[in-house]
Amino acid sequence: MTTESSTHIETTSQIGAQGLRPFSRFTYTTCYLISYGVVYAAVFLAKSLPQNNPIMEGLIDGGRAAAEAVNEKKSITVGPGVAAAQALPA
Repeated sequence: MTTESSTHIETTSQIGAQGLRPFSRFTYTTCYLISYGVVYAAVFLAKSLPQNNPIMEGLIDGGRAAAEAVNEKKSITVGPGVAAAQALPA
């Protein structure tokens, strides 16, 4: 391969990368905004509901069960005094 061919390939790949940059940025921003909106709405809803009712108790129990299932799949053992959420790695 000559130096001219190598330079042409590098230039072409740079142009291709620059052409995909706006699409990549759009995809990233869209996914970020959607996930932020979903999480923010869920937290807002959870904080606005009264804490001592069957719905919230069910959500809390479901969250604990989900965390325990993840820990079980990852083979993480949790002691009786440790909350399930603390056992998940950060």
